Amino acid sequence: MNPELSSVTQLKLSWDRIGQWVPWMKMGNNPGQLIYSAYGSKVNGLSQLPQLLQNEINNRVPLYKNAPKSFKEGEDMTSWLYFQKYFDAYLAGERFPLIVGEE
Repeated sequence: MNPELSSVTQLKLSWDRIGQWVPWMKMGNNPGQLIYSAYGSKVNGLSQLPQLLQNEINNRVPLYKNAPKSFKEGEDMTSWLYFQKYFDAYLAGERFPLIVGEE
């Protein structure tokens, strides 16, 4: 709430969601649901992330090195839409996320 601050210094977050089976699970109309849970915190740069994540960002998806400067106009892209869009690549055994450049 302080307009003098351009960023928060500390941040802890959590996210939970209940959802339906995802298509690749081939569960059809079987009863059940998925429970997604995640937590995180702010870090002061790429070097504070786990090494595995640093390697993936540096070597596979450098687009994620920096946050966007502003909201990007265009279609929304959820994990479901991404998976649907690249389902054939998934079936072909390609590694996700695909390197498709800035979309």
